Amino acid sequence: IAFGENARASSLFSVSIGGKLIIDKSMESVFGTIDKGVQSYVVVTPGSGIAGVNAAVVNYSDIKISEEAKAMTAFYVGTNNTLENYGNIVNNSSVYGFNNAGGVGLYIVGTALNRGNIVMNNDGAMAIYNIGQAPFDSQSDFIKINGNRSVGIFTDKSGTGGLSNVALNKLDVTGNESMAFHMTSGSFILSPYTEDSLEVTVDGQDSAVFSSSLSRRSLGKYTINGKLNAHVKNGGIAIAHSAGIGYNAVYLNPIDLFDTSNGDLNIKVDENSYAMAFLR
Repeated sequence: IAFGENARASSLFSVSIGGKLIIDKSMESVFGTIDKGVQSYVVVTPGSGIAGVNAAVVNYSDIKISEEAKAMTAFYVGTNNTLENYGNIVNNSSVYGFNNAGGVGLYIVGTALNRGNIVMNNDGAMAIYNIGQAPFDSQSDFIKINGNRSVGIFTDKSGTGGLSNVALNKLDVTGNESMAFHMTSGSFILSPYTEDSLEVTVDGQDSAVFSSSLSRRSLGKYTINGKLNAHVKNGGIAIAHSAGIGYNAVYLNPIDLFDTSNGDLNIKVDENSYAMAFLR
C-alpha cells in the first residue's frame, strides 16, 4: 500500500460513516517509510453530521513519513468519529504551499485517545492538533519537535471539547518560533506519565513552553498535576501570552492561566531567554 507519484489530498485508508478499521502491528512492513504524497493522509475519517453514527479507527502500527513527502498528516479524525492510536509516529514531511504548512501527527476534530510517541522533524509541523468534540486523552513517553514554527500540542475550543489531558515524561522542542503547548480557547491538564516529573525543554529563539492567545469569552487554563520542570534555552520564552485587540482582548497576569493546586511547576530560564512575554 503506497501513495503514487502524483498523490495529492489523498489517503491510504478512508473510513466512512459506520465503518471500523483496525490496523495491526504487522502493517508496519506493508507501509514501510512513506515517501510520496502531498497534503495527504495515511488514515482519514471524514466528518459525519450524524451523532452516534460514527467511523472508528484503532491503530497498532508505527507510522513513518520521510521528508520527500510534503505536508502529510498521519491521522485525521473527523466530526463524530473516533481514533485509538497505540503506534508511534515519525513524520518528517517537508513544508508545502504559500503558508509553509508542514506535517501533522494527529489532527483531531472528533474524539481521540493516544498511547504512542510522536516525533516531528521539519518546519511548520504539529504533533497534535486538537479541536475535538470531547476531551483528548494522551499517555506516552515522549513528543519531540525538531523544526522552526512548529508546535507540540495545539488545543482549541471551549466547553467539553478542546481539553487536552496529557501525561508525558518528556517533551523536547528544538527550533525557532516554535511552541511546546499552545491554547486559544482550549485547556490543558499536564502530568508526568511514568517518571517522577514531566520534563519540557524549549531550545530556540522566540520559542515558548506555554503559549496562549485567548478571547474574553473563552479563557483557558493550564492545570499541572504532579511535577513539571520547564527548561528554556537560547532565546526562548517560558510563558508567552497574546492579549489580542478590541473587545475580546485579554489583559491578565499570565500566572492566572495556571492551576498548580495539585502540582508543582518549576521554570529554569538561561541568561539568553525570558520568563514571560506579552505579545500583541
